[in-house]
Amino acid sequence: MLSRHFALSGSPTLVVGRKSGTKNGKAGEWVGDGRVDGFFQLPPAGMAHAQTRLTAWRDDGHLHLSFRCQESEMGKISGNSMLEASNSVEVFIDPAHGHASYHHAIVQLDGKSLCERIDYSAATSVWTPELKVKVKTMADGWIAEISIPFPDLTAAPIREGDVWGINFVRTRLLNQRQKPEYSTWAPFLTCFRMPELFGHLAFGKAHFSMEGFFMDKCLVGGEVRAGILLEARDDGNRQTIVKTSVVYPSGRIRRKNQSAGFGKGERRLFAMDFGVEESGKHRFEVEVSAKSGKRALYRASHEFDAPPVVEMRMPQFFYYENERPGQAEVKLNLAGVMRQEGRLEIKAQKEDSAKVLFSATHDAPTGASLAVPLALGNLEAGTYRVTALWRAKGGKVLGCGGTTFYKHNRRDGRFLLLRGVEVSKGFINRLDVVMLGVEKERGLLENERKLSFRDASGSGRLFDSALKVVCHPDFLWGATAEELLKLPPFDALEVYNDPATTVWTGSWDVLLSHGRRVWAIACDDTHNLHSHAGHGWIMARAEGLDLPLILKAIAQGDFYATNGPVIDDIRCDSERKKVFLKLDGEKPRRIVFRGKEGKALANMEGLDASYEIKGNELYVRAEVIDLETGKRAWTQPLFVEKGRLKNPYSGRGRWFKGNLHTHTTCSGDGEFTPHEVVEWYKSHGYDFLAITDHNHFTT
Repeated sequence: MLSRHFALSGSPTLVVGRKSGTKNGKAGEWVGDGRVDGFFQLPPAGMAHAQTRLTAWRDDGHLHLSFRCQESEMGKISGNSMLEASNSVEVFIDPAHGHASYHHAIVQLDGKSLCERIDYSAATSVWTPELKVKVKTMADGWIAEISIPFPDLTAAPIREGDVWGINFVRTRLLNQRQKPEYSTWAPFLTCFRMPELFGHLAFGKAHFSMEGFFMDKCLVGGEVRAGILLEARDDGNRQTIVKTSVVYPSGRIRRKNQSAGFGKGERRLFAMDFGVEESGKHRFEVEVSAKSGKRALYRASHEFDAPPVVEMRMPQFFYYENERPGQAEVKLNLAGVMRQEGRLEIKAQKEDSAKVLFSATHDAPTGASLAVPLALGNLEAGTYRVTALWRAKGGKVLGCGGTTFYKHNRRDGRFLLLRGVEVSKGFINRLDVVMLGVEKERGLLENERKLSFRDASGSGRLFDSALKVVCHPDFLWGATAEELLKLPPFDALEVYNDPATTVWTGSWDVLLSHGRRVWAIACDDTHNLHSHAGHGWIMARAEGLDLPLILKAIAQGDFYATNGPVIDDIRCDSERKKVFLKLDGEKPRRIVFRGKEGKALANMEGLDASYEIKGNELYVRAEVIDLETGKRAWTQPLFVEKGRLKNPYSGRGRWFKGNLHTHTTCSGDGEFTPHEVVEWYKSHGYDFLAITDHNHFTT
């Protein structure tokens, strides 16, 4: 049975040699041994219309890459867009060549970059390298130069004969309303996020390359066969020793060597059988050496997992007040596993405390499977850890499991969690809706595939009482203002969304000018705490940090949105003919009052501002602009009715800071656990947070 650890034959090879670091002075390109071109269009459509040439070299500390992107329509392209859908180049690097994880860096035309590490066996993936980036535009294309420190890729020294997995991708976007064009160096069929199909990055001369790797199903207690397909790239015949080894999770190593002769271009298949006595991550290593000496000609490694024998089943990550994790359980599954007696040991305790809250030991006879409920009771607020071990009769640990959960008292007066969800159905291309204040629904949405935008916007059973926020309306190929007007009623619109880095006040003004009562939201849309968090938020005014009060403030518009400037007060005079703003700080800011169709009604600088209505404005809203950074704050609209302002700002209570759009690992595209996300916002001065995972009620 072939597993996911399988590489197609024919993957291209890039040989990178050492250079002194000097440049040849031509358009910023580096001198190097490796040069590749001939990028393929994705999906399969032959060679790319706009070709890309890559030059690669290395010095003692860095891997250097230079992308030369041909472009015949430079006047149409732009770098001001999402990193995931813009004119950009990408590099995917798998130093272990194990297909289990890889490093990924995107560099955009405007010089912005995004880095991440994808690990299929880990819940979180963070990579923050000391990346050096330089971008240059020309009449017929653009160049992106990237330098990546080797220590940010691997702790092992770079040796002659090492081979990594690597791929290069270019995104070409001529129009924001059209789909991007993707091209790739390694000839993928559908998706380039597949390390099994990466090409080879060879350090020094490429004596060999691994054209395939496969293994049988890996279960504890069984025998597994791993195989490698090696191809010689040398001239003439060569006598070698192929050394293979398996490093078990405990650190134990099993080795096997074979002698082999290769002719030029000859392929040979090598197989190794070994016993699997531990669950967890294993590493398979191969080294090819010359038989006449000790010099290594080729090295590579692969990682794979034996599935866990002990599983933790927690129905929720968060528990509120008197909620108890009563449905949690530890499961020992010995199906297809080593037939021997043992013990299942379970322990639960609060983090940073030695006190054990739950402890149990259960006998596991030969071939038995167990499901043990966790009777943890009503716990105080805090973070809890549950661990379980399966020990063989002789005491050796053969399997383990563990999980963390969080108990939150939302009435503690210090931090408030709002239960929410992002219904991600792509109703109008990529248009999604955040639901806030949904208190009764948990787990995966029932009948999710049948949900429509109308269901999410107020006429469906699930969300009748929820506050509805339309997310990133112009993200990628989102909705136009005319399309937004056709939607069923919703409460708010994201005018600032950090990952999309765009301000959508234009669509908002169209809605307001057509009489739609829609509030403005600024948010992080957090997926990665290192790159998205703390950049957009709202300040809600309420008499206390209590769930009904915060939801009421959001519903009636007693809040403002910002990505920087702070507003001390927003109020009207007693006749509701005039609106006043008072700003925080000492440096003056520009304050623009806007009305129908977004037209500027007044423009001034200072820390205090006011506007007296004329009667024909339809609505009045204010934008506060920081003169140094360009960051902004947006008040909610005050509608003009019968010559007076309808004021959403009550003037009672104090301002509370919160983020209303946040993702965790429960979304599938979030990189931090719910606990990590909550702790970050608590420690950075926020008063409330809504976790809004995709189609999943995490809180």
